[in-house]
Amino acid sequence: MITLNLVTTKGLAPSTLRNYRIIYNSHIKQELGNYKIVKLKYPTLQKYFNNNASLSIGVQSNIKNVLNNVFKYACKMLLY
Repeated sequence: MITLNLVTTKGLAPSTLRNYRIIYNSHIKQELGNYKIVKLKYPTLQKYFNNNASLSIGVQSNIKNVLNNVFKYACKMLLY
């Protein structure tokens, strides 16, 4: 499942982590939170962003940043 528990907090400023939580709870959790990361494919993500095209570019960018960090961390954990 996609959760912020998959993002390492090491090296993140408290404000960054707070912003990640806000973005996750407001924009990611409801639509993508029930997916296991290994089951989340490009078409699902593309559909998600197409459905949320009305969000500002800044919010879309923040969502991409949060998801990118979740995926990077998940990949790191697969290597251990």
